[in-house]
Amino acid sequence: MKTFYIYLLLAFFPITSCAQSIDDAFSQEKMRKDLEVFKQTRESANSGLYKYRTKQEIDSIYNWADEQIGKSSTYLHFYNIICQLTDFEGSSHNSTRFPKKYTKSLKEETNGYFPYPLRYIEKKWIVNYAEGEIPLGAEIIAINNNKIEDIIPNLYKYYTTDGVNTTGKRIVLEPNFGKLYRNHYGLVNQFTVTYSPNNSNETKSTTLKSISHKSYTKNVSKRYSRPFDYVNYKDWKEDEVYDYKIINTNTAILTVNDFGLGNEKDPMHLQYAAFLDSIFTDIKQKKINKLIVDVRYNGGGDDPNDLITYSYLTNRNFQENKQAWVSFKKIPYLKYAYTKVPRIFRPFGVGKYNREFQKEFPKEVDGIFYQDETSNDHKIRMPNKNVFNGTIYLLISPRVASAGSLFAAMVAGNENSVVIGEETMGGYYGHNGHTPLGYILPESKIETIFYAVNLEQDVPKKSNQIYNRGIIPDYEVTQTYEDYLNQKDTQMEFVLNLINEKEVTYHPIVLKAKETSLYGDKVNWNEVNTKYIALTKDKEKTEDLREGLQYLINSLGDKHGHFRSAKDNSIIVSYNGKISEESNRNSKFVNTVINDVSAKFSYKLLDNGIGYLRIVGIGPGDVKEQSDFIRQGLIDLKSKGVDKWIVDLRFNGGGNMEPMISGLAPLIGEGFVAGAINKNNEIRDFTIENGQFFNYGRLVCEMDSLPEIKTNEKVAVLLSRYTISSGELVAIAFKGRNNTVFIGEETAGYTTGNGYDKIDDELVIVISQDVFIDRNKNRYDNKVGVNENIKFQHNVNLENDNQVYKAKEWLNE
Repeated sequence: MKTFYIYLLLAFFPITSCAQSIDDAFSQEKMRKDLEVFKQTRESANSGLYKYRTKQEIDSIYNWADEQIGKSSTYLHFYNIICQLTDFEGSSHNSTRFPKKYTKSLKEETNGYFPYPLRYIEKKWIVNYAEGEIPLGAEIIAINNNKIEDIIPNLYKYYTTDGVNTTGKRIVLEPNFGKLYRNHYGLVNQFTVTYSPNNSNETKSTTLKSISHKSYTKNVSKRYSRPFDYVNYKDWKEDEVYDYKIINTNTAILTVNDFGLGNEKDPMHLQYAAFLDSIFTDIKQKKINKLIVDVRYNGGGDDPNDLITYSYLTNRNFQENKQAWVSFKKIPYLKYAYTKVPRIFRPFGVGKYNREFQKEFPKEVDGIFYQDETSNDHKIRMPNKNVFNGTIYLLISPRVASAGSLFAAMVAGNENSVVIGEETMGGYYGHNGHTPLGYILPESKIETIFYAVNLEQDVPKKSNQIYNRGIIPDYEVTQTYEDYLNQKDTQMEFVLNLINEKEVTYHPIVLKAKETSLYGDKVNWNEVNTKYIALTKDKEKTEDLREGLQYLINSLGDKHGHFRSAKDNSIIVSYNGKISEESNRNSKFVNTVINDVSAKFSYKLLDNGIGYLRIVGIGPGDVKEQSDFIRQGLIDLKSKGVDKWIVDLRFNGGGNMEPMISGLAPLIGEGFVAGAINKNNEIRDFTIENGQFFNYGRLVCEMDSLPEIKTNEKVAVLLSRYTISSGELVAIAFKGRNNTVFIGEETAGYTTGNGYDKIDDELVIVISQDVFIDRNKNRYDNKVGVNENIKFQHNVNLENDNQVYKAKEWLNE
């Protein structure tokens, strides 16, 4: 389809202005006027407004914006509101930016900036700078008493991605952390930073002086990872855009870094078409049957470069899009259009663009304007005669978007494709693209752009692809910390090992771990298999396998994993890698708490109609009997007038979660309340129906009694660092519930579901196979957090318990 750059309607007239600060006062009257213009342009012209959001959700966030204006007083406050609205829509082509005069003043700021760029490695935000006061690779835990896991989501609004994707936001946030932190938190003179050095359980604190915008930009240019990650941020030269390399007699790599090669008549396109014809002829002649297609740094470009590439990788007829539409017949609100042309002249310049739109989108259905079968978007394209029929290994990353993600989605939809890497910022099923519309808000002069065409991509429905996310890889592979230090390409190494693995014969125990482990995608299985076989050679008795089994469990990095005896269920070996003493479920500290004689299930009526339930770990036994014990506690307390609850999970060392959730079901609520998701994004759901608990569709046990508990009764959940495994799952079942607060400490971090797979008559492998999610599908890859952080005190009665006191205070509000 032809792309129309609407915001370049006519020549720009130069303007001059004095520098202004984003921290200057800005009236609420002006904010509300601009908010209304922003909303009107979106509702009139943005066909993607409801692509990932319901009308109710959009109305709700605009109500939120109006409330925020009532609390706001500066230009920056309003800019942040508009950024939040822009990001909420979920389009990687959306953007909102300061006028040039504000951008200029930001670059001139002499202090207020956090000094170091960060990097996201192994689910931690680490210092990506080798010459600072905090050591390279140290994990940032908090800045100025704000936890890093709270800071990062506040900065996501400054960069948009398709749907609710966050991986794409992170690659922009990494080098721009200091600038974006300034935008959200304002200018800060100094930063009190809590951090943990790499390979240390020690937590340290230091105070850093802020630096200037210029100095921060200089530090970014000196970031440690630059030799490796510069490709995420560069503009490709013509001779760098694509490449072809033969690895061995069976394998080759095709790299395409950009599809910005012009249209069908452009010399760059014609040269690229000739290149493709040449290499795929070569592939066919040499009978190469494994092709790595690397598009990790491809942020988009021009049609038909993406489509002609796909024609060599598919055996099906295809089209660019299944459908495409816009929400207007004539471009609305010209007086706010992104141009310096005087308003009186704008109608004269826009006529030809309106005619182009009407020609491209002639079919009107219920006020929506669709392309018809004559559009080039719906041209049926056929596979090339030299189509590749072997296995495609598609490498993707968060950088992939627009035409890059359209191409990657089509390849990912192939039956002969294996997708490796990280979730893309561009969507699998569609996106808004082709044609940008730009508007300038009249009072603030904030510039906001969105793309007008809502596109449904020609891809098959797949169970592992989620509508409001980017393309999900079959193997999620991220750079390891060791590879970060060594500037190694973890993903390319992984795919080469994966190809080589096809020829490896695995030891049965290693094979079972490889097939089932949640963390298997991060393991070099060739290396592990070789070493395990060496460690267990000529050893037949189970007790003689300990060294090899220990090595295997540690190689998985699975702190929840272990091997058990199939005869008496005793643990043979368990993970003994890096775990803090407080989180180690086998430590004397944990056992002191969870095995304390006072840590038994109990319930009690407290003052002011508060019911207290202490839910401890539950071992083997009759699930119905165990569930009834908890349920009867609920019923008894309810009969005494309880309508506010404390659920104490601080002593819960895990075990069987079924009686815990079954007993508490009326308090947790109805419907999908939690689940577990495996590495293939398959969900095992935990649901409650009429007070009965179903584990993946199976009724756990039929409960006879159902107390009358109102949906919105307040619940305070108490957690500690000793809340482990199934105890954490019970906490997660309360996450997302209305009128619920979490008080205490972060949990131990065993938030995975373990499989129980018998290897033979003597050995059972028990390793993490899925990770817990809450009722809103949020993952808990590590710990379960709290709203109020209060240190756990052991051996304190309820009357003197700080966490219980805080819970009662909240419940009585």
